[in-house]
Amino acid sequence: MRFIVLIVIIFGGMGCPTTNSVAPDPVLADSVRPDPESEINNSPESTEPTIEERSDEDNPQVVEPTSKRFLGVRSWAHLSARSKRSGVTDRERDIIMSAAADFDVPSGLLYGIWSVESGRLSGQWHRRWQQAKLLPRYGSACARRYGIIKCRTNWTALQRICSQKRNGQPICDPNRVRTSRALAMGPMQHLPIKWSPADGVWASYAVDYDQDGTFDPHDFADAVASSAGHLRHDYELGRNELGLTETNAWRHASRMYLGQATARRYERKVYQYLRNWCSVPGYCQD
Repeated sequence: MRFIVLIVIIFGGMGCPTTNSVAPDPVLADSVRPDPESEINNSPESTEPTIEERSDEDNPQVVEPTSKRFLGVRSWAHLSARSKRSGVTDRERDIIMSAAADFDVPSGLLYGIWSVESGRLSGQWHRRWQQAKLLPRYGSACARRYGIIKCRTNWTALQRICSQKRNGQPICDPNRVRTSRALAMGPMQHLPIKWSPADGVWASYAVDYDQDGTFDPHDFADAVASSAGHLRHDYELGRNELGLTETNAWRHASRMYLGQATARRYERKVYQYLRNWCSVPGYCQD
Protein backbone atom coordinates (compact mmCIF):
# COMPACT_ATOMS: atom_id res chain seq x y z
CA MET A 1 0.00 0.00 0.00
CA ARG A 2 2.81 2.40 0.85
CA PHE A 3 4.37 1.69 -2.58
CA ILE A 4 1.12 2.62 -4.36
CA VAL A 5 0.75 5.85 -2.37
CA LEU A 6 4.36 6.80 -3.19
CA ILE A 7 3.74 6.33 -6.94
CA VAL A 8 0.61 8.50 -6.78
CA ILE A 9 2.52 11.27 -4.99
CA ILE A 10 5.42 11.21 -7.48
CA PHE A 11 3.30 11.24 -10.63
CA GLY A 12 0.82 13.69 -9.15
CA GLY A 13 3.66 16.14 -8.45
CA MET A 14 4.91 15.83 -12.01
CA GLY A 15 1.58 17.01 -13.31
CA CYS A 16 1.56 20.20 -11.28
CA PRO A 17 2.62 23.16 -13.39
CA THR A 18 5.18 25.60 -12.04
CA THR A 19 4.44 29.22 -12.76
CA ASN A 20 7.18 31.75 -13.02
CA SER A 21 5.60 34.62 -14.86
CA VAL A 22 7.58 37.64 -16.00
CA ALA A 23 5.80 40.99 -16.25
CA PRO A 24 6.01 42.47 -19.74
CA ASP A 25 8.12 45.55 -20.27
CA PRO A 26 5.60 48.42 -20.70
CA VAL A 27 8.03 50.31 -22.93
CA LEU A 28 8.21 47.47 -25.40
CA ALA A 29 4.73 46.00 -25.19
CA ASP A 30 3.23 48.04 -28.03
CA SER A 31 6.34 48.82 -29.99
CA VAL A 32 7.18 45.56 -31.71
CA ARG A 33 5.56 44.22 -34.83
CA PRO A 34 7.18 41.04 -36.21
CA ASP A 35 8.21 40.94 -39.85
CA PRO A 36 5.51 39.11 -41.83
CA GLU A 37 7.99 38.24 -44.56
CA SER A 38 10.92 36.57 -42.83
CA GLU A 39 12.42 35.98 -39.43
CA ILE A 40 15.81 36.75 -40.94
CA ASN A 41 14.90 40.40 -41.43
CA ASN A 42 14.34 40.87 -37.71
CA SER A 43 17.58 39.25 -36.64
CA PRO A 44 20.04 41.54 -34.87
CA GLU A 45 22.72 39.30 -36.31
CA SER A 46 21.94 40.62 -39.77
CA THR A 47 22.25 44.34 -39.18
CA GLU A 48 25.47 46.22 -39.62
CA PRO A 49 24.63 49.63 -41.03
CA THR A 50 27.40 52.02 -41.93
CA ILE A 51 26.16 55.50 -41.11
CA GLU A 52 27.63 58.87 -40.30
CA GLU A 53 27.03 61.50 -37.76
CA ARG A 54 27.85 64.58 -35.65
CA SER A 55 26.44 66.38 -32.65
CA ASP A 56 25.81 69.18 -30.18
CA GLU A 57 26.28 68.91 -26.46
CA ASP A 58 23.30 69.38 -24.15
CA ASN A 59 20.58 70.63 -26.49
CA PRO A 60 21.66 69.97 -30.07
CA GLN A 61 20.09 71.99 -32.84
CA VAL A 62 19.29 69.14 -35.19
CA VAL A 63 18.48 69.83 -38.83
CA GLU A 64 14.77 70.32 -39.43
CA PRO A 65 12.78 69.15 -42.46
CA THR A 66 12.86 71.37 -45.52
CA SER A 67 9.06 71.47 -45.66
CA LYS A 68 6.09 71.02 -43.35
CA ARG A 69 4.63 68.03 -45.19
CA PHE A 70 4.95 65.79 -42.15
CA LEU A 71 3.02 68.33 -40.07
CA GLY A 72 0.02 68.13 -42.37
CA VAL A 73 0.47 70.64 -45.18
CA ARG A 74 0.62 67.73 -47.60
CA SER A 75 -1.30 64.51 -47.07
CA TRP A 76 -1.43 61.06 -48.63
CA ALA A 77 -4.83 60.33 -47.08
CA HIS A 78 -6.13 59.31 -50.52
CA LEU A 79 -3.86 56.26 -50.25
CA SER A 80 -5.26 55.19 -46.89
CA ALA A 81 -7.10 52.13 -48.17
CA ARG A 82 -3.89 50.84 -49.76
CA SER A 83 -1.70 50.88 -46.63
CA LYS A 84 -2.45 47.28 -45.68
CA ARG A 85 -1.13 46.08 -49.01
CA SER A 86 2.35 47.34 -48.14
CA GLY A 87 2.14 46.24 -44.49
CA VAL A 88 2.33 49.73 -42.97
CA THR A 89 0.07 51.99 -40.98
CA ASP A 90 -1.21 55.23 -42.48
CA ARG A 91 1.15 57.22 -40.22
CA GLU A 92 4.17 55.16 -41.28
CA ARG A 93 3.24 55.55 -44.93
CA ASP A 94 2.81 59.31 -44.57
CA ILE A 95 6.20 59.70 -42.86
CA ILE A 96 7.95 57.63 -45.53
CA MET A 97 6.26 59.60 -48.31
CA SER A 98 7.01 62.95 -46.66
CA ALA A 99 10.68 62.17 -45.97
CA ALA A 100 11.11 60.83 -49.50
CA ALA A 101 9.64 64.04 -50.94
CA ASP A 102 11.62 66.34 -48.64
CA PHE A 103 14.97 64.74 -49.42
CA ASP A 104 14.20 63.63 -52.97
CA VAL A 105 14.79 59.96 -52.18
CA PRO A 106 12.81 56.99 -53.57
CA SER A 107 10.14 56.14 -51.01
CA GLY A 108 10.46 52.46 -51.92
CA LEU A 109 14.14 52.52 -51.00
CA LEU A 110 13.33 53.84 -47.52
CA TYR A 111 10.66 51.16 -47.15
CA GLY A 112 13.07 48.46 -48.32
CA ILE A 113 15.87 49.45 -45.95
CA TRP A 114 13.41 49.75 -43.05
CA SER A 115 12.03 46.28 -43.81
CA VAL A 116 15.47 44.67 -43.99
CA GLU A 117 17.05 46.51 -41.06
CA SER A 118 14.34 45.95 -38.44
CA GLY A 119 11.47 44.03 -40.00
CA ARG A 120 9.36 47.22 -40.16
CA LEU A 121 9.66 48.07 -36.48
CA SER A 122 7.55 51.16 -35.73
CA GLY A 123 9.72 52.44 -32.87
CA GLN A 124 11.82 51.57 -29.83
CA TRP A 125 13.34 48.07 -30.16
CA HIS A 126 12.59 44.37 -30.47
CA ARG A 127 12.49 42.41 -27.22
CA ARG A 128 14.73 39.74 -28.73
CA TRP A 129 17.47 42.29 -29.47
CA GLN A 130 20.37 42.43 -27.06
CA GLN A 131 20.64 44.60 -23.97
CA ALA A 132 22.99 47.38 -25.03
CA LYS A 133 24.57 47.67 -21.58
CA LEU A 134 25.85 44.07 -21.82
CA LEU A 135 27.56 44.46 -25.19
CA PRO A 136 30.64 46.56 -24.28
CA ARG A 137 32.06 43.64 -22.28
CA TYR A 138 34.69 41.06 -23.05
CA GLY A 139 33.13 37.89 -24.42
CA SER A 140 29.92 39.59 -25.62
CA ALA A 141 28.52 39.03 -29.12
CA CYS A 142 29.63 42.55 -30.01
CA ALA A 143 33.16 42.18 -28.66
CA ARG A 144 33.70 38.82 -30.36
CA ARG A 145 32.74 40.17 -33.77
CA TYR A 146 33.72 43.84 -33.75
CA GLY A 147 36.29 44.16 -30.97
CA ILE A 148 35.86 45.53 -27.47
CA ILE A 149 37.10 49.05 -28.35
CA LYS A 150 34.49 49.59 -31.07
CA CYS A 151 31.75 48.23 -28.82
CA ARG A 152 32.70 50.52 -25.95
CA THR A 153 32.92 53.50 -28.28
CA ASN A 154 29.42 52.77 -29.59
CA TRP A 155 28.13 52.33 -26.03
CA THR A 156 29.50 55.74 -25.05
CA ALA A 157 27.91 57.27 -28.16
CA LEU A 158 24.57 55.59 -27.36
CA GLN A 159 24.65 57.12 -23.89
CA ARG A 160 25.22 60.57 -25.42
CA ILE A 161 22.23 60.11 -27.73
CA CYS A 162 20.03 59.04 -24.81
CA SER A 163 21.16 62.02 -22.73
CA GLN A 164 19.29 64.49 -24.96
CA LYS A 165 16.38 66.07 -23.10
CA ARG A 166 12.73 66.03 -24.15
CA ASN A 167 10.41 67.87 -21.76
CA GLY A 168 13.22 67.88 -19.23
CA GLN A 169 13.73 64.10 -19.35
CA PRO A 170 16.36 62.02 -21.20
CA ILE A 171 14.95 60.59 -24.42
CA CYS A 172 15.93 57.04 -23.41
CA ASP A 173 17.48 55.02 -20.60
CA PRO A 174 20.67 53.39 -21.94
CA ASN A 175 20.35 50.63 -19.35
CA ARG A 176 17.02 49.56 -20.85
CA VAL A 177 17.77 50.08 -24.55
CA ARG A 178 18.02 47.00 -26.75
CA THR A 179 20.03 47.02 -29.97
CA SER A 180 21.58 44.76 -32.56
CA ARG A 181 24.82 43.13 -31.45
CA ALA A 182 26.65 46.01 -33.18
CA LEU A 183 24.61 48.41 -30.95
CA ALA A 184 22.64 49.74 -33.94
CA MET A 185 19.52 51.54 -32.72
CA GLY A 186 15.86 51.71 -33.64
CA PRO A 187 13.75 51.10 -36.76
CA MET A 188 16.45 52.15 -39.22
CA GLN A 189 19.35 50.71 -37.21
CA HIS A 190 21.43 53.83 -36.68
CA LEU A 191 24.92 53.04 -35.43
CA PRO A 192 25.54 55.34 -32.42
CA ILE A 193 29.17 56.16 -33.19
CA LYS A 194 28.11 57.58 -36.56
CA TRP A 195 25.24 59.71 -35.25
CA SER A 196 25.95 60.77 -31.68
CA PRO A 197 27.30 64.19 -30.67
CA ALA A 198 30.94 64.55 -31.69
CA ASP A 199 32.96 67.74 -31.40
CA GLY A 200 29.76 69.61 -30.57
CA VAL A 201 28.28 69.16 -34.06
CA TRP A 202 25.52 66.90 -35.40
CA ALA A 203 25.70 65.15 -38.76
CA SER A 204 24.19 67.39 -41.42
CA TYR A 205 21.67 64.66 -42.21
CA ALA A 206 20.57 63.95 -38.62
CA VAL A 207 17.01 65.22 -38.70
CA ASP A 208 14.65 66.28 -35.93
CA TYR A 209 11.66 65.52 -38.14
CA ASP A 210 8.96 65.76 -35.48
CA GLN A 211 10.55 69.03 -34.28
CA ASP A 212 10.68 68.16 -30.59
CA GLY A 213 14.25 69.45 -30.21
CA THR A 214 15.99 66.06 -30.32
CA PHE A 215 17.33 63.54 -32.80
CA ASP A 216 15.83 60.27 -31.58
CA PRO A 217 16.78 57.10 -33.51
CA HIS A 218 13.93 55.28 -31.71
CA ASP A 219 11.37 57.72 -33.09
CA PHE A 220 10.06 56.58 -36.47
CA ALA A 221 9.84 60.06 -37.99
CA ASP A 222 13.36 61.09 -36.94
CA ALA A 223 14.80 57.71 -37.94
CA VAL A 224 13.30 57.62 -41.44
CA ALA A 225 14.01 61.27 -42.27
CA SER A 226 17.61 60.97 -41.06
CA SER A 227 18.08 57.86 -43.17
CA ALA A 228 16.65 59.74 -46.15
CA GLY A 229 19.21 62.51 -45.59
CA HIS A 230 22.01 59.99 -45.39
CA LEU A 231 20.90 58.24 -48.60
CA ARG A 232 20.65 61.57 -50.41
CA HIS A 233 24.17 62.49 -49.28
CA ASP A 234 25.66 59.26 -50.62
CA TYR A 235 23.59 59.45 -53.81
CA GLU A 236 24.99 62.89 -54.61
CA LEU A 237 28.48 61.64 -53.82
CA GLY A 238 27.98 58.83 -56.32
CA ARG A 239 26.62 61.14 -59.00
CA ASN A 240 28.96 64.09 -58.62
CA GLU A 241 32.25 62.55 -57.52
CA LEU A 242 32.08 58.99 -58.79
CA GLY A 243 30.25 59.77 -62.04
CA LEU A 244 27.64 57.02 -61.53
CA THR A 245 24.33 56.81 -63.38
CA GLU A 246 21.21 57.60 -61.37
CA THR A 247 20.36 53.92 -60.86
CA ASN A 248 23.89 53.01 -59.82
CA ALA A 249 24.14 56.06 -57.57
CA TRP A 250 21.09 54.90 -55.59
CA ARG A 251 22.59 51.41 -55.38
CA HIS A 252 25.80 52.97 -54.13
CA ALA A 253 23.84 54.91 -51.49
CA SER A 254 22.01 51.80 -50.29
CA ARG A 255 25.27 49.83 -50.08
CA MET A 256 26.90 52.58 -48.04
CA TYR A 257 23.91 52.55 -45.70
CA LEU A 258 23.84 48.77 -45.28
CA GLY A 259 27.61 48.59 -44.88
CA GLN A 260 30.07 46.93 -47.19
CA ALA A 261 30.13 43.74 -45.11
CA THR A 262 26.39 43.11 -45.43
CA ALA A 263 25.43 44.97 -48.61
CA ARG A 264 25.68 41.94 -50.89
CA ARG A 265 23.72 39.82 -48.47
CA TYR A 266 20.78 42.21 -48.10
CA GLU A 267 20.75 44.48 -51.14
CA ARG A 268 18.60 42.07 -53.14
CA LYS A 269 16.04 41.95 -50.33
CA VAL A 270 15.95 45.76 -50.18
CA TYR A 271 15.06 45.97 -53.87
CA GLN A 272 12.49 43.19 -53.55
CA TYR A 273 10.75 45.27 -50.90
CA LEU A 274 11.11 48.35 -53.11
CA ARG A 275 9.30 46.56 -55.93
CA ASN A 276 6.58 45.44 -53.52
CA TRP A 277 6.12 49.02 -52.37
CA CYS A 278 5.96 50.39 -55.90
CA SER A 279 3.40 47.76 -56.90
CA VAL A 280 0.83 49.69 -54.84
CA PRO A 281 -0.84 52.24 -57.18
CA GLY A 282 0.11 55.78 -56.21
CA TYR A 283 3.14 54.90 -54.08
CA CYS A 284 5.84 55.53 -56.69
CA GLN A 285 6.05 58.17 -59.37
CA ASP A 286 7.51 55.93 -62.06
